[in-house]
Amino acid sequence: MSNKMIGFTFSVILLAAVIAFFAGGGLDQQGNGEKTTRLPQLQSALAVQGVELGEEDTVRTYYKLNGQRPRTFELANGEFLSVYEYRSENARRKGESDFEEIRARADMQIPEAYVVRNVLLHYWYAGQADLPTEFADRIETAVVSLGGERTTK
Repeated sequence: MSNKMIGFTFSVILLAAVIAFFAGGGLDQQGNGEKTTRLPQLQSALAVQGVELGEEDTVRTYYKLNGQRPRTFELANGEFLSVYEYRSENARRKGESDFEEIRARADMQIPEAYVVRNVLLHYWYAGQADLPTEFADRIETAVVSLGGERTTK
């Protein structure tokens, strides 16, 4: 193959990769340019803090918030972490609002809640609300490392 043909082929492949990259929203961004967080990023940040997401819980039904059910994972101690991954921060805020409405109507365990951009997390821990939990601080550290925060104290 001639150098011109190799150069042309490389240019076509590079152009296709660039188009695919931007058509997919770029690096962790929606088409509107809003930066988003994805489950693999969250899993990595949690793993750094020693929080491994175990098997996904497909048996229990968790709250549908803003039209979406979470992916819920069992933690090493038998507790659960629910991950609601929305398309935008506004959609996530609506999910939080939906949960507050449910919470106001029901006598229920209140999970530790965390947010990172478009992601809402609920940590369903065992034990009393006023006692320290095994993973709350580590989850918070992971969330903060991604630019998020704990929304319950």
